[in-house]
Amino acid sequence: MTFRDISRLAPPPGVMKNDPRYASARIPPFDNPLGAREGDIVSVRGWLHCVALSKEGSYNVHLTGSPHSFDQYVVIEFPDHERMADPTLRSPVQTARQFLKSQILAGKDPPREGALLGDAPYVQVTGQLFFNDAHVGDQPRPDKQGTHRASFWEIHPGLKIEFAPKPR
Repeated sequence: MTFRDISRLAPPPGVMKNDPRYASARIPPFDNPLGAREGDIVSVRGWLHCVALSKEGSYNVHLTGSPHSFDQYVVIEFPDHERMADPTLRSPVQTARQFLKSQILAGKDPPREGALLGDAPYVQVTGQLFFNDAHVGDQPRPDKQGTHRASFWEIHPGLKIEFAPKPR
C-alpha cells in the first residue's frame, strides 16, 4: 500500500463516532478501490516526522508522503507491548519500539508533546490496518504540532519499522 493509498482510503460507510458496533468487532468489508479491510496486515512507506508518547504508553508516529511537510499525516501506533492482550504480538511490537528508541530517538522514550524530527527519515512500517472511529464527524483541527491528519485510517498496532530506500 502506498502512502497515498492509505491517506485517501475512504471511511467505511455508515460508521459513526465511537460506534458501539465496533468496540470489540472489526468493521465489515466494504467496496473500495484497494479491496482493503480493517485488520489487514499492510506495509506503507513514508517520511517519519514526529514520535509522541501517549498517556497510555503508546508510541504514536506521524508518517507523511513528503520529506519537507509535517502536515497531512497518517498515525502509526506502537502500543505498550507489556499491556497487549495478544502475547504473540508483544515481541514484534517491542522490537519496533526499540528500533524507534535506538535508531530515531537517541535511546530515549519520545516526549508526550512529540519529538519533531528535522531530517525526517524514510521508513517502511508494517502493521494492522485500523479505522479510528473516535474522530468521525469532527471538524478538522490541528494537533499539538499544528498539523492535520490525512485520514482516520491508521496502522495499529505497528508490528515492524525499518529504514527504506528513499524514492527518487
